[in-house]
Amino acid sequence: MSTPSTTGPGPPSAAPAPTPDAADGAVVPPGGAGRGLLTIPNLLTIIRLMGTGVLVLLALAGDARTFAILFLLLAFTDWMDGRLARWLNQRTDWGARLDSIADAILFAVLIFGSLRLKSEQFLANREWIAAVILSFAATCAAGLWKFGRLPAYHTWLAKGSWHLVMVAMLFVFFDWSTWPLRIALLAVTLANLEALAMTWTLDRWHADVRSLRAARRLRDSEA
Repeated sequence: MSTPSTTGPGPPSAAPAPTPDAADGAVVPPGGAGRGLLTIPNLLTIIRLMGTGVLVLLALAGDARTFAILFLLLAFTDWMDGRLARWLNQRTDWGARLDSIADAILFAVLIFGSLRLKSEQFLANREWIAAVILSFAATCAAGLWKFGRLPAYHTWLAKGSWHLVMVAMLFVFFDWSTWPLRIALLAVTLANLEALAMTWTLDRWHADVRSLRAARRLRDSEA
């Protein structure tokens, strides 16, 4: 399973330092080059937000397979918007926050639909689901407390765990197997815990920090 103003014990209002781009080692300003609201990556994110409403309707209608297919398509937009933001030089703090919020809503709707459509399989793994929910809540709470914003790191581990979630959805919703589900839930929990450690490590809010190691380098560069 991510508020424009900064409150509480967060960073000062001065412009934040550049964020290293883990893909190529470049330094990318947090505001990015494309500052408009209606960029192509942001439009994809908005489509993902709208699609979650359709997922809710499919879950209420009991259409498990269409739910699974649409979820995979919406998850694919998450894979695409980040790449398009880099290719088109349209990376922005606002876009990163919107993407994280869309991801959180999509994951929440996934849990809702899964419990409604495949309740037996998912309730059998309720401890793993609880670990995901609790670790995500802790990550959000830590970001709000320290920076006054939700985290928007988009780590490699988080992206990898999303791929595992997509595989698990295919297996569960098409009644193939449930064993990939636990692997996916464990990976999501670990990604949330890494994000929590990154929030503890960083001295100010940053978007698109790819790993805990990158967060430590970024903190040291700002010291």
